[in-house]
Amino acid sequence: MRTKCAALLVLLLIGTDVAWPVSQHETSPAAEPGASTVVYVVRHAEKAVDVADPRDPGLSALGLARREALGRALADVPLRAVYATEYRRSRETVEPLAGERGLAVTVAPARDTAGLAKAILESHRGEAVLVAGHSNTVPAILRALGAAEAPDLAESDYDDLFILTIPAEGSAVLTRLHYGPPDDAGAATDLAASAGAMLDDFHDAAAKADEDRYFGHFHPRGLFLGTDAGERWMLDEFKAFAMPYFERETAWTYQPRGRQIDVSEDGQWAWFDEALVNVKYGRCRGTGTLRRVGGRWTIVQYHLTMPIPNDLALETANRIAEHEKREP
Repeated sequence: MRTKCAALLVLLLIGTDVAWPVSQHETSPAAEPGASTVVYVVRHAEKAVDVADPRDPGLSALGLARREALGRALADVPLRAVYATEYRRSRETVEPLAGERGLAVTVAPARDTAGLAKAILESHRGEAVLVAGHSNTVPAILRALGAAEAPDLAESDYDDLFILTIPAEGSAVLTRLHYGPPDDAGAATDLAASAGAMLDDFHDAAAKADEDRYFGHFHPRGLFLGTDAGERWMLDEFKAFAMPYFERETAWTYQPRGRQIDVSEDGQWAWFDEALVNVKYGRCRGTGTLRRVGGRWTIVQYHLTMPIPNDLALETANRIAEHEKREP
């Protein structure tokens, strides 16, 4: 029995925002003469900030949820092949769906979009194929497969499902749909959670005197502001000050007790304040600014302070003034 897997069917499942005309087509589990080749192309789902290997992170919690949504969206599509790149986030996006169909995920190098298109068009004529790429490769894949035009994807775009229908004769037709939660639904929460995980690791690295891990969280032009008025250090200056502490078993220990993180609309910046506890100094506060570089959060500025109760503010200010009078 022939199984309909038209873009129209997917539109009923998940549809919104059709960018090009939708054409109904039919594809059978086995390729038939004259049947259209239908290629479903997605960007990998949301990636995690993986401190262990920031160059090749897996999926975040939101990404795992989107992966499930992709499986539901394509539940009735008789896929015959699944392709992903060599990166974890791409493979993890499609592996469960492929496994349910008894298909192996074929790894195609991210840089070789022409080779991927050639393999699909030569080996899967008249079949349905799924491809998971990246924001900078999805448009190239679509064009290599014959799309007359393909939209660029922003760093924050994750919910696009492109369906390219390639008839045996004539021009390919590209349909753009969306699946799963909207890109902005939960994205800020997910980014804030990853920023919080980075700050937790930042403090843990100091407690364990792991200087590479600690300073690795700073932006190359990072700034640290300490509790003393004279403690304004760019990254290299801060390293020079801190190195003697990192030669000990523990550099210093500030345990987070609460934190507020806000993320910019473009997801590239965040600002935070956190309540900290130190055995020697008691309650402290850290505030700062973060910037995402290469998909991971970095510290642009960190300011460590010791909040002063209002009832002690005047007394403290007077003591500071007396101290400054005695300084040379």
